[in-house]
Amino acid sequence: MRLLLSSIYPYGFMLLIGLLPFDDYFRAVPNVLLILLAVVFPWVVKREDFNRVRGLPFVFISAFLMYLLLSAFFDGRLDQDFEVIQKVVLAAGLSVLYLPLHGWKKLNKALIFSSVAAIAFTVVNVFVSVNSAEPLRWADSAQFIEALLVDRLYLGLLSIVSILAAYRSISTHYSPDNRYYAGAIVLNVLFLLFIQSRIALGMLLLLFLLNLFYRKKAGRQLLVLSGFLAMVVVVVFAVNKDLRQHFFYTNFYNNEQGLVENALEKEPRALIWSSVASMVKEEGITWTGLGFEQTSTELLQQYSDNISDEPTREMYLERGYNTHNQYIDIYLSAGMLGLLLFLAYLLSLWPIRRRDYFMMGCWLVLLVYLGVENLFHRQIGAYYAGVLLVYLCVIQPGLNETKKTT
Repeated sequence: MRLLLSSIYPYGFMLLIGLLPFDDYFRAVPNVLLILLAVVFPWVVKREDFNRVRGLPFVFISAFLMYLLLSAFFDGRLDQDFEVIQKVVLAAGLSVLYLPLHGWKKLNKALIFSSVAAIAFTVVNVFVSVNSAEPLRWADSAQFIEALLVDRLYLGLLSIVSILAAYRSISTHYSPDNRYYAGAIVLNVLFLLFIQSRIALGMLLLLFLLNLFYRKKAGRQLLVLSGFLAMVVVVVFAVNKDLRQHFFYTNFYNNEQGLVENALEKEPRALIWSSVASMVKEEGITWTGLGFEQTSTELLQQYSDNISDEPTREMYLERGYNTHNQYIDIYLSAGMLGLLLFLAYLLSLWPIRRRDYFMMGCWLVLLVYLGVENLFHRQIGAYYAGVLLVYLCVIQPGLNETKKTT
């Protein structure tokens, strides 16, 4: 029985990862798979597997989770905050559930296949949904936004992680599989341009710059691929007026303001973070926090009090925008103690992963996306945070994970 479960378990984990972008269509399936994996886990894990998550990161994340639970319990808000806390547990728990699996090959392939499936579904759905009789404006079309498989931010996050996984999978020596991984990278970059995800495209540029610090010499295949992708991006920006307008907000341009002022005026996060700043100023230094539910309630009050434009105010109140910054959200909800434990956990990953470009790429992606989105407020966000933590937290014995070049 144990042998059978051990052979099935990896495919269950990969299926879980593969179905994540279809969250709106199969919302219960990932949770069912997660429960099944948790039930089977004791039968397939070995005692020595737990040595792969030891060290300071394990200490800090355990302390952070215990702090969230105990502070919510003693403050009498455990029932209100449990929805968010369980997503933090989910993200951290994926690393534990991955312990019976060895190596990154299956996880890399699951992410790549998942992104390709998401791309195919989204592209087909967009062209089916959009009325071809009307001129299409990608950035402003409500039909386009509704046709996306999930939110643009999470599609962008999936593509970025898939690009990293495909890049890691490319062999420095000739391999027939290299063409497929290179094709996956090109496809995901084109998709990011198609959905016009500013955060993901900016992240892609940061990863490219990061790679320059890790490469002693560029392999011919990777050099050609990088040059081709750069050329594609330049050409697409040159010929696609809608993309330029969406990326730089020039379709809302006010001649009396500069480019930065126009962008800040139309970027929702600018107004959200302005309200959050007012809230932080009013609360002052808090060591224990307000709780996740109370933080959301008070932020809505900030929108009501500080947004003068009525349609904008009503939209923000109706959509219930959160802080869109996980660090600030943890500070307001769990206090300075919670934020310090969480930052200690993230920073403790750097010393053990800093020599590997792929790992540092995952680390940088996690840090950036936590800064622009409350990943722990949505199921799909918690899962993708968990995937990144699997790479960062689980040591793979027998693999050269400390190499500096890729």
